[in-house]
Amino acid sequence: MLSRFKRAIVQSYIGAIALGYLFAQIVFYFVGVFATPVATWATESHFHQDTHNNVTPTLSLLTSVPDVIRFTLSLTLWYLLLWWLYMKSSGPEKSEPSTESQ
Repeated sequence: MLSRFKRAIVQSYIGAIALGYLFAQIVFYFVGVFATPVATWATESHFHQDTHNNVTPTLSLLTSVPDVIRFTLSLTLWYLLLWWLYMKSSGPEKSEPSTESQ
């Protein structure tokens, strides 16, 4: 039953579309790893500038930890699905028995 499900997903291109969508999400998570600390720093510097504090905001990489986790887990899931759907050989193909008229 699982092989029929896999074959249906591959033949109808649903697997390829889903893998493409997941890969696009992975790219967004990767960009977020670098964008989140910069956005946090910019927000803090604007806030500190408005309140006239003498505390200087720092660029902290700890704010990107959730994006790193999302990126890693999504990339792992993407690779496993890619391997299962398209790289894993499901054994020799069963050929249909030929029916020849005599």
